[in-house]
Amino acid sequence: MPGSDSRAILFASMQHDDVFEAVLEPCVPSEVVRRDAALVQKGVTAGELAEAKQVVAALADADSPEAPPTGLRARLLTSVGRKGRHGRYVDRVARIFRISPDDAEKLLARAEDPSSFMPSPVPGVDVVPVETPAFPNALAVVARIQPGVRFPRHRHVGDEIMLILEGGLREEEGAEVWRGDELLRDEGTSHSFVALEGEPCIAVSLVEGNIELV
Repeated sequence: MPGSDSRAILFASMQHDDVFEAVLEPCVPSEVVRRDAALVQKGVTAGELAEAKQVVAALADADSPEAPPTGLRARLLTSVGRKGRHGRYVDRVARIFRISPDDAEKLLARAEDPSSFMPSPVPGVDVVPVETPAFPNALAVVARIQPGVRFPRHRHVGDEIMLILEGGLREEEGAEVWRGDELLRDEGTSHSFVALEGEPCIAVSLVEGNIELV
């Protein structure tokens, strides 16, 4: 294992896309905080860091009582190896919409093509509709929200889950979510949010019902 000086250099040189490699690198407990802080400083979100650690856990010895099921390890490793900007989220998108990983991969590939989006009733918000046979009455989309655009306050007619693929957003109540984070809201709750400055916020969204502006 590298000495403390070389470890400090390694942490300082970490890039955003090094998150999986960084978490795989042997690291003594006293260095974990510095490693995680270096990744966060490079733009890695808490959700991405947690996901990377989950993948590493999935690589654990199959004989370990803490090892996840073989199927989970296979899905995680497959997601990590998928191509495209959003390939690492294939397994999570498949889980949210209850579609196959192959269909989730095709959906995320569409989301990488700006021409796939169509205008929504909210100016500055474009969407890719998603077919969800498991949720026939759901509002299911991949949304692209331009920086600074506010999505008006609305009430959820059904539980909502959002997974941020790019950028981030801030709720009126103050909570922020970034790339790799999930936002959960129960049926009957309401909120509004604004896309943070920088790149557009790309988010997978499923409401098991619909929304009502309030």
